Amino acid sequence: MHDVSGLHILLVENGQVDQNSARKMLARMGLHADLATEKIEALKYLACRAYDIVLIDLETLGLDGLEIARIVRESWMPAEQPYIIAMATHDLEYGKGACFNAGMDGFMRKPLIEEELEAAILSRQGAL
Repeated sequence: MHDVSGLHILLVENGQVDQNSARKMLARMGLHADLATEKIEALKYLACRAYDIVLIDLETLGLDGLEIARIVRESWMPAEQPYIIAMATHDLEYGKGACFNAGMDGFMRKPLIEEELEAAILSRQGAL
């Protein structure tokens, strides 16, 4: 298994239950995530720190999650861009295709399953 302990992660999620669940799963992998609960807060975090991975809940943010991905892809140099993973309870009507078109690297269904979260994080490692 790859060492993921040094990764900087931003979790963009406003649901308390999902925040706690994701943070516990990440902690079991030896990871910590900064938490943003809405778009402006997420963009402030991204402007202040280089993140390796950004996990974005699309349903609580509506289309803002797609907008965050577009802003990152348009504003950051490719070598400085984080790996962005969309999270949603359902395959939303705008679908996975819109997520990938916005510049997201992955898509996960909620509730998160620890093995799938770990695989998504390891996918980022493979992209290096």
